[in-house]
Amino acid sequence: MARNSALVFFSALVREPRRVGAIGPSGPNLGRVMAREVDLSRPGLVVELGGGTGSITRALLLNGISDDRLLVVEREADLYQHLCEKFPSVRVIRGDALELGKILEAQKCSGVNAVVSGIPLLNFPESVRLAFLHEAFAQMDEEGVFIQFTYGLTCPVPKKLLQNAGFQARPVNVVWLNFPPATVWRFSRI
Repeated sequence: MARNSALVFFSALVREPRRVGAIGPSGPNLGRVMAREVDLSRPGLVVELGGGTGSITRALLLNGISDDRLLVVEREADLYQHLCEKFPSVRVIRGDALELGKILEAQKCSGVNAVVSGIPLLNFPESVRLAFLHEAFAQMDEEGVFIQFTYGLTCPVPKKLLQNAGFQARPVNVVWLNFPPATVWRFSRI
């Protein structure tokens, strides 16, 4: 029987607050906004990083991503187990999203369409955030997009760093009906 998502989340939060990076699980409104940014007409794998309790996973599936086109990465053991129970037909991998290239290689995955991230980027130094973007974009073709939410109102990677690295970002929406409110950003190559 699947465990209660909120209980699983708060248990992980108490053990590792900085690694979880949020004070509450992402809600369905945030998931819907993020899922709408994935171009379903483009072939390829959609990778979700930091699957948490599965609200974004569920939104991606409800938006039309088939189970076999979705790969979810989660580092925390209890959240990983919860995702496996909640979405038995989706490939869920326990691993560190900062090692995306190694994870995809081990899974023999290629042809990534989009990366959707719930990783708490603001908990990392700017250099790690930028390296994380490079790693994600290295897995995608030229049209690939990186969708990230943050609890800040500004871009989680400073615009000057993005431009120098050949990326751009634009805010998609502020999701006021999430607790706490979150801003969704869409990153692409320049």
